[in-house]
Amino acid sequence: MANCIYCGAQIPDNAKFCTTCGAALPVEAAPVQQPIEVPAEVVPEQPPVQSYQQQVQQSFEQPQQQAYQQPQQQYQQPQQAQPTFAAPEQPAVNDTGSIGWGVLGAFFPIVGIILFFVWKNTKPKTAKVAIIGAAIGVVISLVFNVFSGNTTMSMFYTH
Repeated sequence: MANCIYCGAQIPDNAKFCTTCGAALPVEAAPVQQPIEVPAEVVPEQPPVQSYQQQVQQSFEQPQQQAYQQPQQQYQQPQQAQPTFAAPEQPAVNDTGSIGWGVLGAFFPIVGIILFFVWKNTKPKTAKVAIIGAAIGVVISLVFNVFSGNTTMSMFYTH
């Protein structure tokens, strides 16, 4: 009789599996040497090896617990260094509040209003100048129409 290479139990020479631990044995029926005795202080203490049948028997004897239990220690993926990318530099915003945009808004009030809404968050000074120019243009056109007599009301009051 030979010995199991995993648990050391005696097994028949032509066996393919150990009857004690259930481990598959090598195909070649070469005689297996006795396990080497190692002093107890070198080998850490290990629980006894149980066969599959013993494990199944033991699982039926234990009271049924929850179907699934959260593992005590969850696997954490090793932290890898994340590549750092420099944020793209924002081009410098030229927000000088140039009077030219106010003049443009005065001559074309609709352009001044559109420029205000386009630039109110990115170029607040220039947007303010454009809307002021648009307001001045609207006031000038109203005053010009009132004093020139080209109002719509003057058509109804002709003598």
